[in-house]
Amino acid sequence: MLATGGMSLLHNHCSGQSRHDKVAKGLRRLCEMAGVRYRSPHTLRHSNAVFGLQRSQDMATYKAVSQNLMHKSLAITDEVYAILDQTDVQEKIDGLTRSEFGG
Repeated sequence: MLATGGMSLLHNHCSGQSRHDKVAKGLRRLCEMAGVRYRSPHTLRHSNAVFGLQRSQDMATYKAVSQNLMHKSLAITDEVYAILDQTDVQEKIDGLTRSEFGG
């Protein structure tokens, strides 16, 4: 249960509400209190995953992000979050060549 200033943000007595709905409602209240635009729990999870994966410099870090998402395998993380378009692929491959040969 999240709480701030004695105010519960996730109420245990909200019968009929799913855990997801409770989290979303609590997050909405937190955003209102902070004066920031609401983002759904799904959007925050996805953003966090993409942020971490884009900054991963090695497979250990990539795997850590995957485990933080509680995925059973890297394949799940890769399929959902690491989608590259052809331009991204070419930039990554070109970057390998530049860093290897100093160009």
